[in-house]
Amino acid sequence: MLDKETYDFLEYYHSKVLNTEKRYAVFNRPRLFTDPKNASVVKDGYDIDDNDIATQVEYDQVLILEIPKRSLDHLVNLHTRVFSRSGNPPEYFLKALLEKEWAEHDLREKFPSVRQAYEHYSLMLHLATNGKEKLD
Repeated sequence: MLDKETYDFLEYYHSKVLNTEKRYAVFNRPRLFTDPKNASVVKDGYDIDDNDIATQVEYDQVLILEIPKRSLDHLVNLHTRVFSRSGNPPEYFLKALLEKEWAEHDLREKFPSVRQAYEHYSLMLHLATNGKEKLD
């Protein structure tokens, strides 16, 4: 069962779930604090013989989605801007983006010419986005 946020997301991106019957298995070797044969050695589960330790298996539901190309392009662009722009976590990027917006807002409030240029620029972007061909 999907939650309301997921349904809202799917609706926003004009997407739908086609199938929820599949599962995805992830096989993990557990990370161990000690080697089972020597308690003074710290080892990763991958460093131990297969017969010494069991593999942990996690299952996750697989959703087969139908999503329009435009919506997928939007998600890829968002992912690139938020997650791939810097090596910092997404929270850092979002905080920096908000701080930049507030600083720009303060400049628009302080300088009327900056506000007028911003309003003109915003209008030009809106017209271009909505298919107005002759903007010059």
